[in-house]
Amino acid sequence: MGLQRPPFRIFLWSNALQRRSNIVRDNRLGIGFSAKVAQRLTLDAKASDGDDGINASARLSYVSKRNNEIHIGYALGSLGLSGTSGIHNRERKITAGTKFKATDTGSGFIENSRGQHANRTTIAKTYCISYERTRYLKYTATLESGHVSETGHASPRRNTISFGAADNNQNTQTGRLRSEYSTETEKTKHQKPKTWGLSAHHQTRLNTNWQFLTGVDALVSKQSGGNFRDGEYSEGTLG
Repeated sequence: MGLQRPPFRIFLWSNALQRRSNIVRDNRLGIGFSAKVAQRLTLDAKASDGDDGINASARLSYVSKRNNEIHIGYALGSLGLSGTSGIHNRERKITAGTKFKATDTGSGFIENSRGQHANRTTIAKTYCISYERTRYLKYTATLESGHVSETGHASPRRNTISFGAADNNQNTQTGRLRSEYSTETEKTKHQKPKTWGLSAHHQTRLNTNWQFLTGVDALVSKQSGGNFRDGEYSEGTLG
């Protein structure tokens, strides 16, 4: 539910989620707003309260004359575990990033974040470049890295590289293709998971009322410590 009166927008939301294992139930009610505080400056903020405690976030974005964007944000969030609903148990995360257009066909996205909860530190970095070959066809390449450090625990590092393509000519056909490879290492180095992923979907418009759909999603995981945790997953769509 929301109310919009440019350059200001306010909204309310609620949810009720049932979770399993040691992740607690989280009935939640929240409020947020988006306001243009200056000609090229926008402030977005939201806050909510629920069974899992208080969550809040704010983000300030600046858009230049060339439509390049710089943003910085701060978030106070839960870890989703029982016994962490107090305000002092919130994870505090700072995020900074930019979206830029290098040429008429090339653009990029960079974002770094750092989260802190007690002795647990989470660092994530994302780098993405895009190339628009035609009005409808777009290629992307993304590199993501993450590191979790906590006293007395293993410190996993995860790196992911992916390539994708999207064709969005809605008058005739749409399609998307994405391949991904990720690795994860820990200080103990007992296990080094490696994961390969593929997602491909295509949609052809036969006429005004009919469309032909195909798709496949596949995932393969291998670990150096043995094959007990190796996994394979595949799913196909035809319609």
